[in-house]
Amino acid sequence: MEAKTIRYKFADTGHWLARSNHQTGVIELNRRDYPRLSPMMRDYVWVHEYVHLMCDVYDEDECNRITDDIFIGRAQTSRERSIRRQFVGQSAGFATQGFDPFTAAAAVVSAVQLGFQIAALFEEAKGVGYYELSHNKRAELVNGLVETSFQEASKGGVSAQTVYWSFITQLGGIGSNWENFWDKDRETRQAFTLAEAKYGFAKETVLPKKWIRQPVVLIGIAVLLVTVVLLIILKKKGKIK
Repeated sequence: MEAKTIRYKFADTGHWLARSNHQTGVIELNRRDYPRLSPMMRDYVWVHEYVHLMCDVYDEDECNRITDDIFIGRAQTSRERSIRRQFVGQSAGFATQGFDPFTAAAAVVSAVQLGFQIAALFEEAKGVGYYELSHNKRAELVNGLVETSFQEASKGGVSAQTVYWSFITQLGGIGSNWENFWDKDRETRQAFTLAEAKYGFAKETVLPKKWIRQPVVLIGIAVLLVTVVLLIILKKKGKIK
C-alpha cells in the first residue's frame, strides 16, 4: 500500500488507543484518549499504526521493531533521541496493546509521560542531582511535575502529593522525608499553591474515582443487567421468542 493512500480519523475505538484497517488504509484514533496523551506517546502510537499500513505488517512484534527504529529516528536533537530511546526501552509495544495510561499507579508513573522538555530536565536532575540544577531549570521542572501530579490526581484514587513525591524521590539530593523537603523547597511550595488554586483541591486530597461519582449511571447499568438476565431466563423457559 502506498503511503499517500493512508488516511486517519478520530473514532470510538473502545479501549484501543488506535487501530488500522489494511483494506481501507484508514487509521482510527481514539477520540477521547488520544488527544490526552503526551506528545511523545501520540507520536509513537501514530508511527506504530502508520507502519502497519505503510509496510503492510500484521505481526505486532515486527511492527514494534520497525516502529522503534522510525520513532527514535524522528528525534530532532541528541537529547530528544536519548529520551526517545528511554521511552522505547521502558514501554516499547505497549501503546497499542490495550494499555490505559490513565489508570497507572503513581508509583509507576514514568518521566516519559511528561513531554520532551520536562522529561529532559528530569533526566538531567537524575544525573547531577535536583539541587545542582539552576534555579530556572529547577522551577521549570517542579512546575511540570506538579502540573502532571494534579492532572493524575484529578482522575481520582491518589493525591497530587503522592504522585509528585513518586517523581521527586527518583532524583538525587532529595532525601526520604516529605516534611523536610517541603520546608526546604520554595519552588515546590509555590508550584503547589498555584496548582491548588487552579484545580480547586489540596495537594493531600484523594478524589473518588470518576466512575464512583456517577451513581445514576451505575444504577442504570445495574437495572439493565438485571433486565437482560431476566430476559435470558424467560427465553430459556419459553416465555419469549
